[in-house]
Amino acid sequence: MLKRPLPEEARPDDVPDTVATSRFPDLLAAIDIGSNSFRLEIAQVKGASYKRVDYLKEAVRLGGGLDGEGMLTEAAVTRGLTCLQRFAQRLEGFELHQVRAVATQTLREARNRDAFLARGQAVLGGHRTHLVQLEAFQALGEAL
Repeated sequence: MLKRPLPEEARPDDVPDTVATSRFPDLLAAIDIGSNSFRLEIAQVKGASYKRVDYLKEAVRLGGGLDGEGMLTEAAVTRGLTCLQRFAQRLEGFELHQVRAVATQTLREARNRDAFLARGQAVLGGHRTHLVQLEAFQALGEAL
């Protein structure tokens, strides 16, 4: 894949100086790892506006898989990873700087969240996606 320099003013702090050329250069994707549902939204960006071009939502019920000791059950983990695998298929051709994933309430509480995030990263890893837990989502909670 060809690489091209990304202009300094257009580069977020976590994007390298050189980025691979994407099959979909005008698309961005967001994954919301919620307590009940996982969502993948893909949007086409034009200037300062965007248009939704794809949206997937699956009821994973990750929160229902949090046991009394604060651990995600293996069944819940499997449901979550299976969903992320389907999302990864849809993200074929996207580059690192085009995809973000965030986790909310259940993963803040889960004592084994790091293990889930590592396994989720492995599922999405072929797409070089950052699977991260953003502090801003902790403050906003499930209201989004």
